[in-house]
Amino acid sequence: SALLQVWLALLILANAVVIGLETDLPTAAEWNVFENVLLVVFFAELLLKMAHVGIVNYFDYQSHDFWWNVFDFIIVSMGVIDHIGGTATLFRVIRLLRILRIFRIVRYFKQLYMLAYGFGEAAQAIVW
Repeated sequence: SALLQVWLALLILANAVVIGLETDLPTAAEWNVFENVLLVVFFAELLLKMAHVGIVNYFDYQSHDFWWNVFDFIIVSMGVIDHIGGTATLFRVIRLLRILRIFRIVRYFKQLYMLAYGFGEAAQAIVW
């Protein structure tokens, strides 16, 4: 739904802000709590989508969402792997790659634009 997509886009932006603040203030312990909560939300979204469309359809190469689904799967999986045991250098690099979640917002721009445009057209029709 459009409302869910707006919330997910806002959570992705919040995640980017947390990563930025975590870089500037690395000693604050709260960042891990925020990161873990956001990871749980993104992981739950991934599992719910897979359950809704089915794993085979989720990874269907002919689907128009195929590349976004693969991207989401990789980013969320890297976050889960990092959370499970990331202390090695490779996992530090993976941790830095979490910022790539911001690119998930691109997926929502078209839908958000269409939603806003539809509201604008509807408002015009009511006023006119």
